[in-house]
Amino acid sequence: MTVTDEPVAIDDEVLRRLPKVELHCHLEGSIRAATLVELAATHGIPLPTTDHDALYRYPDLAGFLVVYETACSALRTAADFARVTYEALEDAVLSSNVRYREMFFNPTLHPGTPYPVMLEGILDGIRAAERDHGITTRLIPSIYRQDPVASALELVATVAEHRDDHVVGIGMDGDELADPPERFVAVYRAAAAIGLHRSAHVAHDGPASMIETCLDDLGCERVDHGYHVVDDPSLVSRLRDAGTTFLCATPTPPLCGWSDVFDESPVRRMIEAGLRVTLNSDDPPMLHTDLGTEFVKVCNGWRLTPERTKQLVTDAIDAAWCDPTERAALARSITPELDRMLGLSPG
Repeated sequence: MTVTDEPVAIDDEVLRRLPKVELHCHLEGSIRAATLVELAATHGIPLPTTDHDALYRYPDLAGFLVVYETACSALRTAADFARVTYEALEDAVLSSNVRYREMFFNPTLHPGTPYPVMLEGILDGIRAAERDHGITTRLIPSIYRQDPVASALELVATVAEHRDDHVVGIGMDGDELADPPERFVAVYRAAAAIGLHRSAHVAHDGPASMIETCLDDLGCERVDHGYHVVDDPSLVSRLRDAGTTFLCATPTPPLCGWSDVFDESPVRRMIEAGLRVTLNSDDPPMLHTDLGTEFVKVCNGWRLTPERTKQLVTDAIDAAWCDPTERAALARSITPELDRMLGLSPG
């Protein structure tokens, strides 16, 4: 069983200190509130408030996206990108012992900043964080759905022109109801042609059928969010049998109209249905969480067994978009620690 009727005692601090792999986190959503206030002042960007505690408060996804786009506009220089990248990775290590992270960033939401400039800054931050904290990072440029298709195609061409080994895939976010995934079939074919992995934010507030569009027409290899899969038992069965990986974050569903009662989360239903679920922080400071907190909430709140807790990490390793040699090394370094910390027999 994945969720037991009897509580399983896993110390909260153990869950926070478990070595982790995170596959769904947005760079721009990881900016510390104090840093955003400082950068906005530097670049003359108006904020709804400069109160650090109040800045990241919003009633729904639309309100969140307004703040998110404002945060994007406050990043202008390579030094800005280097700073927020380093801080985001430092926070991940210190709060949650993240060893490997894949991060989205939205190139088209940074007006006036050329892609090579932002990439230079992000890579500087990645290298500094790896040197100081030992965390490995890969990047996923993300299409913003509200952009024209031509802009998305141009983004893929730009990524190809300035290809770096740290850039491993393409993603897509924004309002899926206004701009559904089928608009971007040609874009995803172009991304596949240059060897990029593909994923998309889907079915957090759109119907489950959009997941099929992303998998079957866009060629997505993973599903970002995908919560409405629980509405379609036949799709649950198909994707459980296929071992499709879902990249979930429990703070996100309430922003998209789901119940804010934690035990009623669609993520719990997905885990109980046997889907391959990984835990992620999504936009940690903006959603007032971190990956360690997510493990405490899910594993102890839903009484996951130590074996199922371990699987949350090992499934993320298996789904990581790194080369097989790197993935095997990651597994060798993390799995024995998981066994020891969770009191499991090796193997």
